[in-house]
Amino acid sequence: MLNSWHEWDAVWDEGSAAAAGVPYPYPGFGSYAFAAILPYPQIWQNWVWGGPLLHVGSPYGRSDYKGLQVGLTKRSARGVTANVSYTLATSHSNVQNYLGGFQEIWWSGPLQDLLHLDEEAKAPLFYDQRHVAKGIVSWDLPFGKGRSVLADAGRVANAVVGGWTLSASFRYNSGWPIAVNSSAWYPGWEASVYAVRNPNGDYSRRFNGGSFDFANPASSSNRYFDPGNFSNPPYGELGTVPMFRSDFRDFGWSEEQVALLKNFRIAERFRLQFRVEFYNFFNRHHFATPNTNINAPEFGNVINLTGTPREGQFGARFEW
Repeated sequence: MLNSWHEWDAVWDEGSAAAAGVPYPYPGFGSYAFAAILPYPQIWQNWVWGGPLLHVGSPYGRSDYKGLQVGLTKRSARGVTANVSYTLATSHSNVQNYLGGFQEIWWSGPLQDLLHLDEEAKAPLFYDQRHVAKGIVSWDLPFGKGRSVLADAGRVANAVVGGWTLSASFRYNSGWPIAVNSSAWYPGWEASVYAVRNPNGDYSRRFNGGSFDFANPASSSNRYFDPGNFSNPPYGELGTVPMFRSDFRDFGWSEEQVALLKNFRIAERFRLQFRVEFYNFFNRHHFATPNTNINAPEFGNVINLTGTPREGQFGARFEW
């Protein structure tokens, strides 16, 4: 008789099957004990050793996207060109991947129960962002020949002050929905099932960056959300559907890039360009996603930073 202590035992012959308390399905079977007692164990053997079975193009998938976009475009005038936009949007779906199936992103696991597809379809997608502002601005600095300042500069002076262009790009967005799974891994599920959520809990952010204690990850001053809102389901039961909710989100993100370039004209035929570019110009670092390991002492806390340091690069381009 199979029990929870032997469900993940390897079965490859009559003896290993007997030790796990399951019948040996057929000669050549090799998989976990739970697969030996499921319908069509041949399929489950392939699932274990050959990758998960994927349902492609499910007719039960449903998704929606609602968005408002405002854009500002400034065509080149007085050396300034700009393209800036803001998007207010929301997207929901029970289909989470490019195959049109119900498999979820790897870090949160697949949908736990296909009997609740209507509820899952009302939840935000894992990449849903409510607010996104982005743009690019370019400015030909007004110095040197053909510009409004020092237009009559001599050849040497123009070579120094003329031909400069400053450009910048930026992106700011609000956070992504956070997924919290339980630590219950059941036979036949590709990942752990959802955690049980407190329906009356407060899911608002309670983090204060000024009180962040990097040296003590489990400190209450690092608390992002109330860990008491989540618990493991009793063994054999599933968690609360859906996985994501609109009012439970990660930190947002901000980044800026700046470039300065200089063009030199050599006669009429040649042009030499030097440029310097800076990524993450303001050297921004962000607080990382709070710990979502339901059994960790830091569960619900921010324990780290994320982001790359400011980087710069120089380049040259010769045209003829």
